[in-house]
Amino acid sequence: MPTASTTAQTVHKRTLKGQKAAALRTPELDATHARLLLLFNGFTPTECLIERAEEYTPEAQLIADELERSGLIERVH
Repeated sequence: MPTASTTAQTVHKRTLKGQKAAALRTPELDATHARLLLLFNGFTPTECLIERAEEYTPEAQLIADELERSGLIERVH
């Protein structure tokens, strides 16, 4: 299964499961995971989101990979 590792043009979005998790603030997501999940909008290149997130969360790439493996985000293109 691919991970959120990206090229400059890769874009990810929240899945339906991810939308629900973000809206309900499910206990499975800690604050850092929830904050990063909210960034994935289906428009902004994932690489840009990761770079911004790494300013406050150095492990942002690892968390993005976890979100994808958990089915909370998916690749759009």
